[in-house]
Amino acid sequence: MYQVWYIPKNEPTYAIMLMPGEYPEMLDVDGNFIENPDERLLMPYHTQMAHKFKTYNKKRNKDMYFTVGCSAGPDTYHRQPCIGCELRGDGDNPEAQNESISVARPLTYWNIIILSWYHRVAAMDKEGKQIISKKGEPVFNLRECTWDKDGKCEHCDDDNQDLIFGKRGFLELGSNHTQHLSTIIEDIEARCVCGGDIKIKELVCAKCKAVAIDVAAERLKQDEIDPWLASQHQCSECGHDGFLEEVIGCSNKKTCGGAERQSAWERPIMLKKTGDGTASAIKEHRVYTVDDYIIPGDYDGAEPPPLTDWLTEELLKPDDAVVFFAPPGVDAQADTYGDNPFSASSAKKDTMPYAGKKADFNEEQGGKKPKQPRLTSKPGGPRRRV
Repeated sequence: MYQVWYIPKNEPTYAIMLMPGEYPEMLDVDGNFIENPDERLLMPYHTQMAHKFKTYNKKRNKDMYFTVGCSAGPDTYHRQPCIGCELRGDGDNPEAQNESISVARPLTYWNIIILSWYHRVAAMDKEGKQIISKKGEPVFNLRECTWDKDGKCEHCDDDNQDLIFGKRGFLELGSNHTQHLSTIIEDIEARCVCGGDIKIKELVCAKCKAVAIDVAAERLKQDEIDPWLASQHQCSECGHDGFLEEVIGCSNKKTCGGAERQSAWERPIMLKKTGDGTASAIKEHRVYTVDDYIIPGDYDGAEPPPLTDWLTEELLKPDDAVVFFAPPGVDAQADTYGDNPFSASSAKKDTMPYAGKKADFNEEQGGKKPKQPRLTSKPGGPRRRV
């Protein structure tokens, strides 16, 4: 079972490792759907539009909030059934105005490894019997050991043979926090492995290495370099059409053995959150290398085991965020919203992901272009062509 991990406020308790994903970006920088799959960039995180739904819970006597994936799809001209959009008035019924449902906004999901101790605990059914899988194998869950944080743990015993380190999960971020984490990643990768600062000297053709842009001579800033790296260019020397490559140097000219960017991926990072609500921010607390990270625990003076001992092939295998966070079908949406404005035939269609009816839109005949949730600011971060 996957886990959505939430960044702790102020002081982090343990580290995570960001694992690079390869998720096609469906929208361009202007929010338009990219029809040609060959033109979609690969992003390290998956983006899913989602609604926030507020409803009153009588038993608890308070408002409850739910996140519901938007199933309208990224293609504005071929919208799919989404109850959230329909009840809001963003779909085929512009008169509907349900203010308890927010406009769909982007959430990003990052593959991570949570660097904490876990107990392998038998999964039990309501009758207290261990659950057996369809393959006839006993099912286990991973429960976090709370001894280091609370001084007690309900799953700890004398030998703790079931104790393991590390668990796969996801980081869920809104657009502002996505930008914050992307900036942290960019800052880390702007450092050389020797500790100096990386300097981009030239942008060259990936095929013949002809200089396309002399960055140092023209004294270009990073925001002037980024557009050249984000799009394809035709080489004036060999005619190759593709992305440019960087030629980098290091600020430590005397001591650096060769400029090499640090990587923010597959290394322990401690993150913390400051502030509240829309004023909250994600900040870097500490960054480790795999070799200098010490696994938390009481070793009674003994040498702690290296992190690499726990980084198994199974643990490093990323889960697919597209599968885990695909928007629910309209039947499941109706259970959450308590309403289904679609016909019975449409309601039975599974929209996971993006299967169903097309929007009635004909621009030449004066049709009204359907509303499409737009990103107010494009989440940043590393990106490359599929």
